[in-house]
Amino acid sequence: MIGTSRLTWCYAVCVMVSWLAGAALAEDAPVQVEYARVYTAIIRSPAADATLDDLAQIARGKGSVEIVRFPADGDACSPTSRTLVSLGQGGFAYPGFSVRAEEVIAKKQAAGELEASSDGKVLSARFQTRQGAGVMEMARPDGKGAPLRLSARVAGKTLATTAIHPAAAKGDSTSRPGVIETDVPGKGIKIVQVYEYLDAAPSAEELAPPTIEGALTPGAAGAGAEADGGAVATDDVSFDASLTGVTWSWDTKWWPGGNEEPGGSPLQIRIVMGVGADIGSHVEGDFSLDYTPSVLQAGAGSGDLAIDFGAELSARGSVDIGIVDPFTFDIPYIPQFDLRIDDEATFDSYLLDSSVHVEDATGRQRVVDVDLVDILLANLIDIPGLSGGISIDAALSASADMTADSISLSDGTTFTSEGESQGVTIGIEGYQATATYNENFTGTATLIAYPVMFVELLWWDWDLPLFDLPWDVISGPIDLDFSTSGLDFPPVMCSLTISEINGTWGEVILDPPPADANSPEYPAGTVVTLSAEPVDGKYLAHWMIFNPDYPGDENHVVYDANSTTTILMDADREVTAAWRCGSGLGGALPLLVVMVALLGVISHRRRRA
Repeated sequence: MIGTSRLTWCYAVCVMVSWLAGAALAEDAPVQVEYARVYTAIIRSPAADATLDDLAQIARGKGSVEIVRFPADGDACSPTSRTLVSLGQGGFAYPGFSVRAEEVIAKKQAAGELEASSDGKVLSARFQTRQGAGVMEMARPDGKGAPLRLSARVAGKTLATTAIHPAAAKGDSTSRPGVIETDVPGKGIKIVQVYEYLDAAPSAEELAPPTIEGALTPGAAGAGAEADGGAVATDDVSFDASLTGVTWSWDTKWWPGGNEEPGGSPLQIRIVMGVGADIGSHVEGDFSLDYTPSVLQAGAGSGDLAIDFGAELSARGSVDIGIVDPFTFDIPYIPQFDLRIDDEATFDSYLLDSSVHVEDATGRQRVVDVDLVDILLANLIDIPGLSGGISIDAALSASADMTADSISLSDGTTFTSEGESQGVTIGIEGYQATATYNENFTGTATLIAYPVMFVELLWWDWDLPLFDLPWDVISGPIDLDFSTSGLDFPPVMCSLTISEINGTWGEVILDPPPADANSPEYPAGTVVTLSAEPVDGKYLAHWMIFNPDYPGDENHVVYDANSTTTILMDADREVTAAWRCGSGLGGALPLLVVMVALLGVISHRRRRA
């Protein structure tokens, strides 16, 4: 249960009604709906051509799912309950999301800080941040079926926008939301929320809380839930790889020509390109161990892969036009751009049967644009009509693909497919192993420079021949060198319950002794020796060893008259020590007395005969 909240569209409708009294939005009362199924997803780097229907489909297929119950009175502005019924797919799940910008607008209204446009269609509230002045706006729909729009800008840049698209009318017209789309351009994400209205209450099965993987706490008493008669425990694994500050460089030499020294062309340029990269990946998941059949299974896995490439360059120019002496010069590089790319993708497996792909590109952009007049004047006499310029365009692109060949364990166990199970050996100390993530990573990165240089002098001009300088920074496999992760499944602990008949007549000694004498527990598989030490004049009559499936039931008990006995702790066990008084003949003494008396009578009668 996520708790009680107010739906975004409810506030939007109520606030707009109060602000725009008499406006078209308030003409129709919202249709009363008792239940709605709400899908919410966060979509990172959505496709540029993705339509609203495309985004809604992702939310339905991969987002979290909530059931919203409207109040019986149908008041659209009253609190509603929301029940989480599905967490959704890793990387997309976004439960509990709601848009509350209109609440801030409402507070601004109460404080008298709102401004309305001349036509009353747009309400705005200004605010201040460290980054600069900001403004929040709410624009009423510009027609029936059009969305209600919210936007926020800081220092002239759009911080976020939200569009509340109404659902299709049901009966009379309705202002119910259909799809709520929030765009955060600075982060490259969209948050999409889809409302699906129900004609009846959802089933009890649907309202059941979602199953959360990995909820079992390793090492807990009993080691977890029972499955096929065995105790099952789960342990997490986490693998991390980070290539930070990896750099490559390339010297184009003098082009055209490709020589170490300038010459052979009126205009030449030499560029030294540099690319730095951070590549990182995080993979996590769990493994489950079924103790009874000693089977280890690869459970749920997920992770992310991120690339971050940046490029810079330095350049020199050469002029050898024959009119003046040749000279070379540094080309001022004042970057007014961010020649940088980054992309991140998430996945919901260990990638043993699949792969993940990331890619990004800057596109061609101007990185240097310099007027050569000042440079030329520093080397040439003042000639009327002198002009020139240098520009360098550049484009950086990169991509990466990763899959996993296997997850190998230090005991020789290897997993090569999702959900695979392997038999392992579990000792008294439990099961421990070191897991290694064996990835197969292939990356590509290309930086292309497009230099242009020209000089105009009187009625002459020189243009650097058009050419591209492509540089394949990387193309092929790279070892990410993931960190290892430990698996530690503690032993299953079984309790040993000792009870006694006439308990003051003796003492039971346990070997090996338990950690807690008042509550004996042993790892499964331990053999425990029980020794009877009676006090003077007493002795052990027998042990009562109960069947672990029928604890305390004397119909399922084994008697052992030996002074010592052994117990295999393969389950919770219960043993009773029965003490008796006597010299060791115990309960047979009364019977012996009777037999002696009887034999005496028989002997006396024989003598009389």
